[in-house]
Amino acid sequence: MTKRLYMLALLFVPLFLFTQETNYQRLNLVREKNKLKLESTFSYYMQNISGFDRYTFLPQLGIEYTFRNHMVRSTLPYTISLLNNEDARRQVFYGFGDLTLHYEYLKQIRNLNLFFGGFWGIPLSETSEYKTREDILATGTGRHNLGLNVGITGIKDPVVWNAALKYTFGLPKEERFFWSFEPANIQASAGITTMFNDTFGFSFNLFQTVRFPLIKDGIAKIEELRTSTIFRPETLILSEDWYVRISLDMYGYPLNMPFIVTLTYGYSFEFPKKKNP
Repeated sequence: MTKRLYMLALLFVPLFLFTQETNYQRLNLVREKNKLKLESTFSYYMQNISGFDRYTFLPQLGIEYTFRNHMVRSTLPYTISLLNNEDARRQVFYGFGDLTLHYEYLKQIRNLNLFFGGFWGIPLSETSEYKTREDILATGTGRHNLGLNVGITGIKDPVVWNAALKYTFGLPKEERFFWSFEPANIQASAGITTMFNDTFGFSFNLFQTVRFPLIKDGIAKIEELRTSTIFRPETLILSEDWYVRISLDMYGYPLNMPFIVTLTYGYSFEFPKKKNP
């Protein structure tokens, strides 16, 4: 059990919900070999809007390469949304989200793992404040985003605990009648993970997000400040090379938000490849 907890000590939680940043399962405490990881994620939620149901599917692909204390990662999300309203202007929405490029550095101090990283979000779909106000589904942020994140994981037998902080800055972009930028999107998270045996485990994470108002032509409205609280229980199924994760996102605030179910599968390749005894 203790060995499995060490294998979980590099668990680094995701920090955005609908952008679906990949949450890779870290499988080794000490990075003795280079690793290539491939991951596929599929999320689903249903939301009632003015008496009509909207069904949204969020597939995503990710690739990550780890070499010693360094990691580079890229994720590509997609959105498919079906609105059950025959009178709607559009019943089907689809499009790519933001392509994310991420770098992370790991510093190990005894049983603690410290993560320092930066990322760049590249919009692949055109989204504006006007389209959002007109209830046209946004499949991405519509702007370039730069950010920093720090995180820590540690072991307190029989669990692995984690905490993280992420800051995102939305670069200026031209809206319909003005220029805007997003000064700060800040998210703090914390959680615990425990294993029942060498294969099955459970984790629980809490996410608190504060999204500052857009600056529109140099003006911000304080009433547009947004906060959210999300609880995420998750089941883990682990093997030496692959993992499966099943999670449920539940809003503590704002209320009456949909549950989001996510299924994740990941597979890793080691370099050099392990030799059979």
